[in-house]
Amino acid sequence: MQSSFSTIRGICINEIDPGYMATDMNTKIIENKERNVQISARIPMGRWGKSDDIKGAAIFLGSSASDYISGAMLPVDGGCLIK
Repeated sequence: MQSSFSTIRGICINEIDPGYMATDMNTKIIENKERNVQISARIPMGRWGKSDDIKGAAIFLGSSASDYISGAMLPVDGGCLIK
């Protein structure tokens, strides 16, 4: 017997949790030198994420390599959660 509703129906529900991402929505913050330095200091990798940084996680979760993974939260945040 399977234990969760999502696996009973053959559906795996996972999520990608992006950190600070350099997007059009964040342009004003990125251009604000003081604020940008403050935020970048919080990110162990020392930079804002780019949309390309999410591709690997999306490919992995969309592939058969993640068939036995359900309920996972995959951070793509430059290491913010470990700090």
